[in-house]
Amino acid sequence: MAKNHKIKLAKHKQTGEIIHIDKANKGLLCNCECEKCHNNLIAHQGKKEPWHFQHENNDISCNGSQETALHKLGKQILMGHNGINIPVHGMINYTDQIEEKVIENRLRVDVAATYENQDIYFEIKVSHSNEEAKNEYFAKGHHKCVEIDLIDAYKSSYENIEYLVLKKTTNKELIGWNSETIPDRHKDSRLNWFETIIYIASVMYVIYRIGTSIYNLICGNKKPMSKQQYMRNKAKQFRLFNVL
Repeated sequence: MAKNHKIKLAKHKQTGEIIHIDKANKGLLCNCECEKCHNNLIAHQGKKEPWHFQHENNDISCNGSQETALHKLGKQILMGHNGINIPVHGMINYTDQIEEKVIENRLRVDVAATYENQDIYFEIKVSHSNEEAKNEYFAKGHHKCVEIDLIDAYKSSYENIEYLVLKKTTNKELIGWNSETIPDRHKDSRLNWFETIIYIASVMYVIYRIGTSIYNLICGNKKPMSKQQYMRNKAKQFRLFNVL
């Protein structure tokens, strides 16, 4: 019998949250249904095949709306945490999360929160980027938005999806961030290292010059006198003696 191993995400019937196969109970005890057709799913967690959900009615044509489920899971992860690693700024903390917030009575954002007493918005990308109207609103108004790319991540483990949402930075894009008011910490770090190296080199050079001077003062650093120089010095001493 053909099987569909692509369904990794399902909807928990009791809580309505998205459950990854890695976090589900085995078999029908998972208490899950398909995000697309809403039929019961069975959690297969054996040793021979990749872990996956299977329709109880053996429907292999339904893909379980994995992109939709992944989009919801990304929002769940953001709602369940208060810290995220983003480009340039590193780890930031956010509070007061709101899912599916409507702004300006026309734009719906995936997750809205508060960061440093300002609004911050998170958008999950699973198939395409933000709508142009959203990006224009974020960019022109300097409303901070972080777009998180999760394309094809539904094939991944739950641990990797959480890593993509919270830790990885190369899959994130900052929209509407004012670079003039927020420092580039990586750039500052590079400058600090360069300045430190210059300072150490300068100190070492000063120490070398002081050490050389002390050595010359104590031990002397004169070249051996040539025979001609010795004879000229003697002649000068002789003339001086006769004058006296």
